Amino acid sequence: MATAAAACLVAALAGPAWAATTAATQLAQRYAPIVVLKKQAQACDTHGEAYEPVAVNLVLGRNDVTLRGPDGYTLQAPTMRDLYRKDSAYFLDFPGNPLKPGCSYERWLKKISQGKPATVYAHIATQPDRPGRLALQYWLYYVYNDWNNKHEGDWEMIQLVFAADSPADALRRPPLEVGYSQHSGAQRADWDDSDLERRGTHPLVYSASGSHANFFRSALWFGYSAQAGVGCDDTRTPSRDVDPKVVVVPTTPPGADSRFAWLGFDGLWGQRLRSPNGGPTGPNDKTRWRKPVTWTETTWRDTALSVPGGTSLGPSATGFFCGFVASGSKLYLRTLASPWLVIPVVLALAAAAAVLVRRTRWSPGSATPIDRRRAAGEMFVSAWRIHGTHRGWFLGVGAVFVPLGVSPPASRRSCSRTRRSPTRRASRAATASSPGSPRCSSAAG
Repeated sequence: MATAAAACLVAALAGPAWAATTAATQLAQRYAPIVVLKKQAQACDTHGEAYEPVAVNLVLGRNDVTLRGPDGYTLQAPTMRDLYRKDSAYFLDFPGNPLKPGCSYERWLKKISQGKPATVYAHIATQPDRPGRLALQYWLYYVYNDWNNKHEGDWEMIQLVFAADSPADALRRPPLEVGYSQHSGAQRADWDDSDLERRGTHPLVYSASGSHANFFRSALWFGYSAQAGVGCDDTRTPSRDVDPKVVVVPTTPPGADSRFAWLGFDGLWGQRLRSPNGGPTGPNDKTRWRKPVTWTETTWRDTALSVPGGTSLGPSATGFFCGFVASGSKLYLRTLASPWLVIPVVLALAAAAAVLVRRTRWSPGSATPIDRRRAAGEMFVSAWRIHGTHRGWFLGVGAVFVPLGVSPPASRRSCSRTRRSPTRRASRAATASSPGSPRCSSAAG
């Protein structure tokens, strides 16, 4: 009798904690994302996506991974216990050269992930100074970022916001809005926006090839700032869907022997190199981990810029921009990897350009007649003078045709503001720190 009474007492005391854990797991499973990755035409195809989000334990306890730190510290095959409470002076070093990756990281990932499921980490967080709001975050870890800024390790995430104070409360209502991380920023959508693609309660996350920036749709996206990235993010078809395993993680690890001890690592999840080619810090080091609602209010933006393939100007402008940025990135990486090889080549090209400048004729450079023969230098001078004389006309042409080249057709354009209910607008106003611009998406659906 005494044993039975004790068992009942233990069950009663454990009940609330068990219920909270169950509610958190249910919430994380209900809204687990489906990750859409661009297909590779073949192995080592850099136009497709070679990397899936994986569990961090795949890169730990391996002899080909090294934990490095100050004063020449090195440790082969580091475990979660080894990472626990290591500060920002430490970093993980994977086999390969991030500046000259070749296909080494792709082959390594296939080796270590064979038979292992793709994984996302669910983190449920509230913010004391923002009551009535709960954030459900999904963190994705990739072993390599194969974009303009190449580096080992890459952490990305999406966040759902609920008008709730607990997971159990959030289970009783739909999310208010969702934000997808894109480089240093994020893009938002209301849960019922046409911008957001879902399968039931599961949002589709279009992961850009190489960069893993997250988008709401399949398109070629322009990055034109630090927040949006600088370059082109490609989420176009053909693609494949990945349904990751969901692991719910605590905000802080309970100790060095916990299976979440890696959350106590403040170092880099990839080789330390000069920015922007160094590995990233982990989720626990991000402001959005500790202040998710503040991150929503101050960082999320309403749109992302894409170019549809249906206009004559769009593809050519896209090709020039994407190619120019990618070429500059490659030159930068080669300079970092082999400065004594690249610098002489650049100096030689500069010297050749100087010779050509001196050998051509730059005057008189008259604007008229337009069809007269000119030396190379005169062409530049004449073009500049023609542009200056007719600046208003050229600006007018640009004002008409450039938007046509970079905007989606009207039939594909959607403005989520027209779809909001008064209740949803009021909920959104309660979380916003300042009024935003009209939420018309430029996605090419």
